[in-house]
Amino acid sequence: MVLLLMVTAVLPMPTARAPPKLAVIGLPEVVWNATRDGCPMPTDSVEPEKPDSMPLAWHDPATNLTKLLIGSTYRGTYPSIGRSLHSISGLKHDCATPVWPPVNLSAPKTYDPSSYLNYEWVQSVRTYPNGSTVALVHNEMHGELSGVVSNATRLAPPDPALCSHRPNKSLEKTCVFWSTVLGTSDTAGATWTRHTGILFTLPRKYIKDAKIAGYGALGAIQYADTADGQRYWYGHVYRDFWDGTGAGPPSPSGSGNPANHTLGVCVWRTTDLWDPSAYRGWNGSAWSSIWADPYTQSIGKDLSRYTCASINTGGDGSSHPSPRRFSPALHAAGWPSHTLFGWPAGPSGGHAVSYSFPAWQSGDAPYTNWTTSSFVNLTGWFDPELFGPQRTAFMRYPTLLDSDSPFSLARDAARDDPDAVADALSYNLIGNSSLYIYFNWVGEPLDLLVRVPVAWLDPGAPEPQPPFGPPPPQRYLPASCTKLVVSGAGMVQVNGVYARDPSTPSIVFSKDANHQVYCLVTTDGAPRTCVWHMAHMDHPPVFYKTTLPVRVSGNNSAPIPENGWLGGPGTSGALPYPTVSCAFPAA
Repeated sequence: MVLLLMVTAVLPMPTARAPPKLAVIGLPEVVWNATRDGCPMPTDSVEPEKPDSMPLAWHDPATNLTKLLIGSTYRGTYPSIGRSLHSISGLKHDCATPVWPPVNLSAPKTYDPSSYLNYEWVQSVRTYPNGSTVALVHNEMHGELSGVVSNATRLAPPDPALCSHRPNKSLEKTCVFWSTVLGTSDTAGATWTRHTGILFTLPRKYIKDAKIAGYGALGAIQYADTADGQRYWYGHVYRDFWDGTGAGPPSPSGSGNPANHTLGVCVWRTTDLWDPSAYRGWNGSAWSSIWADPYTQSIGKDLSRYTCASINTGGDGSSHPSPRRFSPALHAAGWPSHTLFGWPAGPSGGHAVSYSFPAWQSGDAPYTNWTTSSFVNLTGWFDPELFGPQRTAFMRYPTLLDSDSPFSLARDAARDDPDAVADALSYNLIGNSSLYIYFNWVGEPLDLLVRVPVAWLDPGAPEPQPPFGPPPPQRYLPASCTKLVVSGAGMVQVNGVYARDPSTPSIVFSKDANHQVYCLVTTDGAPRTCVWHMAHMDHPPVFYKTTLPVRVSGNNSAPIPENGWLGGPGTSGALPYPTVSCAFPAA
C-alpha cells in the first residue's frame, strides 16, 4: 500500500518565506529485514546481524553503485548495494565482503582499552569524485564483554582487571568507554585503511566499573569557507563524561546537565580530514580544543584544553546529531542552508524526530548554533499488523536521506568544486521530492530498517493525518506491590507468582531460580529510568519485555506494567502475551 498525500503542498517555496516544516506524507516501508536480508552468522555468534547505528549511504562514481549501511555489528558491517536507494529497498545484504572488518574476539587488542581496536560502528562517510573517502568510526571498549568469543563464554566472568560483572540487565551500563577512530580509502570504500591511534577520546584512561562515558555518535561531515578563502571541514560528535573522573572540567552552573554529569554535542573542524592531529574542537570561543591519547601522551592539569563545548542544538536533547545541506537550488530560492536532524530525548514514546535550522550569523563559528527545534511525531503512521503495537515498538537512530542526492540534486552542485560533488555522493544533499526518514525499528518484528517518506511544507500548510489510531493506553500497577502474578503467557512456564527479592538493591521479582521479572536501568542521573523484562537474568534469551521506560523512585521501586509486554523476534515468548497483576498490594 502506497500513500502519498498533498503533493501540491511540497513544491519549492518562494524566496523570503519562513523556514519550512517537515511532515510525513506516506506510509513506512521495510527496507531491510534481519531475518530475510541479513548475512548468516556463525553458529557460535554472540548475536545476529542487526541495525545498531544511524543508517548511512554513499555513491561510488566509478561503479555508479550506492552502498547503504545499517550500522556495524562485531561480526562485520555488510552493505546493501544497488543503483540508488530506491533500488536497494528490500535488497539482501552483500555478504561476500564486509565494508568494515569484523571484530576479532580472540585478539588481545579487542579488550585492550589502549588499542582503540574494540567494537566499531562506521557512522560518517564522505567520498569524493576520485574515490578518496574518509570514515569516522565510533569505537566502544566493552570491559564487561572481555573474554567473550562465543555464546558459551558469555557465562564466564570477565577479565577482573576490566570489569567486575558481565552485562547486568538490572543495573545501569558500566565498563563501556566510547571513542572515535579514522578510516580512509582510495577506492570509495571498497577497501579501507584503519588509522592507528585516536581521533576523539576523553583525556583519561579506561576505568574499571566506571559509568559509560566518552565520545559517541557522529554526524555527517560538512564544509565552509572563511572570509579569506580558507576551507574547513566540520562535524558534530556527542560527548558524555562524569565529573571527578579526570575526563574534563565540571559542567558550568546553569548548564542544565544532571549533577556531576557533563553531556552534549560538540563541533570539530579541520583543514585536513585525513590527518587526526589537525582536528580541533570549538570550546565556546575558539577552535582550540585538542584530543590526546592518555596512553601515549602526557595530559596536562588544565582539562579544559581537552574539552569541547556543548553547543545549542535547538533544545531537543538529541545525542545523535545528523546535519544535512539543502540542495543549492532550494537554498538559492530562500530556503535555509542546512538542517540539523535529531533523535530527541524525553518521553516521546519512541516515535518522534526533531529538526532545526542554522542560527549562526556571518562571522560566527559555523554549525555551532541552531534554532529552536521543531518536532515530528510519527505515532499513527505504523500499521500494527506489520510493525507491531506502537506502544511496545519504537524507532532508533533516525536520519534524513534523499534518494536524489547523487543524481538530480547533484546537477545543481558546482562541478568544479570537489566538496560540492562530495556532498552529493555522500547523500548529504536533501531536496523535496524523494526525501525519507530512515531508522531502525525495534519491537515486533525486531531488527528492521525502515523508511518513511517526508516533505517540507509551507509553515501554514495542512499536514496529512496518520491513518492508524493511537495505541491502547499503558496501564501500571503501583510500585508498592511486593508480589506479582504473571498470567496468560503463551510461554506457559513464565506464568506464576513472583515475589520481590529483598536480597538485592535491584528491582527484581523472582518466581524461581530461572524466572525473574526485573527492571533494567537505562538512564542514571535525573530522572533515573528503567525498562521491565521477564527472563532468566543474565542468561539469554529474554522471555517477554516492554519498551517504554518508567521512572525509578527514591526507594528503588518503579511502576509495574500491567499490559504492553512484548514477544516475538529478540525474545523467546510466544503469543499470547502475558498480563501482570498485583497479588498483594500494599494497604
